[in-house]
Amino acid sequence: MTRKYGAKKDANHVEIVTAFKKLGAALLDLSAMGAGCPDLLVMFNGATHFVDIKNPNTGYGKRGLNPRQKEWATEWKGGPVYMISTVEQ
Repeated sequence: MTRKYGAKKDANHVEIVTAFKKLGAALLDLSAMGAGCPDLLVMFNGATHFVDIKNPNTGYGKRGLNPRQKEWATEWKGGPVYMISTVEQ
């Protein structure tokens, strides 16, 4: 049986989304999608980026992408999936 991961927002999600918006980025929040899909679709300066947010203050966040997220990122042929944990990143 394949383990299912819940679609749950990290504690730093709102802070990072707010920072992207302050930079003028357009966002599509995909965090409820689950199934390994990244948390955000970020459109900025004519480019589109997938971003997965990880909370560095949790064991789950420190481990990085879970197996399903890694699979999704590997199968995606539209460019890299970025993993960020802080506004500075």
